[in-house]
Amino acid sequence: MSRLRVHRAKELLIIGSSTLREIATKVGYKDEFYLSRRFKQHTGTSPSDYNKGGVQQVAVLLAPYASHLLTLGMEPSITITETSEYVHTDEIHPSTMKFIDIRSSWEQMKKVLMTRQVEIIIGATEHMREYGLSAEQLRVVAPVVEIAWMEMGWKEHLRLIARAVQRSERAEQWLTEFEQEEKLARKQIQNSPVVEEIITIFVIKPEGVFVYGARNVGYVIYRSLGLRPPALIEAEIRKYGDQFHSVPIELSDMELYADSGSRLLVIVYPDEKGSTIHSEQIFGSPYWHSLPAVQQKRVDLLDVDDWVPYNPVSVRLQLQRAVELLISNQ
Repeated sequence: MSRLRVHRAKELLIIGSSTLREIATKVGYKDEFYLSRRFKQHTGTSPSDYNKGGVQQVAVLLAPYASHLLTLGMEPSITITETSEYVHTDEIHPSTMKFIDIRSSWEQMKKVLMTRQVEIIIGATEHMREYGLSAEQLRVVAPVVEIAWMEMGWKEHLRLIARAVQRSERAEQWLTEFEQEEKLARKQIQNSPVVEEIITIFVIKPEGVFVYGARNVGYVIYRSLGLRPPALIEAEIRKYGDQFHSVPIELSDMELYADSGSRLLVIVYPDEKGSTIHSEQIFGSPYWHSLPAVQQKRVDLLDVDDWVPYNPVSVRLQLQRAVELLISNQ
């Protein structure tokens, strides 16, 4: 119980929104002095000195947050995931990162986390819930820093993770460089005829058709490059900002999102067996063939692995790909 309380105190110190007295009360200690004594017994340091040197052993729950850490020049000790959605680039070469299958038993997971002497675990409440985990459970091993997934965009993810590992300056430097790249890319696009087009992003999954908003490839198209979404999508982006991911539609509604001035970007998700045969129903339908962009051959098929990941490294690569794609096709 004492270890759990200290781990929770560490979480609140990382967040930095409470006084020591408030933290003591929140974790069940009578005052900040008792908290300090217990804290020092467990960590060898006082609460006020905790995390000043940053942490070294970090575990992340699901791979997108691994990419955020790699962007900050820090390799996660452990990534708990079912996919390796991080990106190898000239600057990033994970070498010691260990993967734990998120479908492993809790005892297996706990053993690896404790063997690696993990100092903090970074994850999203939504992801924990999806896989039957909880902050309370993980806190037995180490403090848990919860970074909401859908409630904010990737830049906010990066800033919060950077603060947790004491690398905020590096995060701001990276974001400044990226924003300069955005400006240059936007300038190139503004001098191209594509600026007059409406860009619709259709995503075909086994369960149906979706129109993407301001996340994933939609971030680059609508936010970075400032291109025009369909009117219905633009209204949702204005309302929900970067929280607006996508909207499911019927085949008969495709024309509402792709009028005569549209260019279509299409991503097909494979099914569990890796097949994309479900997309043939869409591409063979009269609704698809009636779209002006299809008739005018203004359709680009995008690879799901290149265009869907939502993390700093992937977004940067998507920006480069988008400029090449949209300008070369004029």
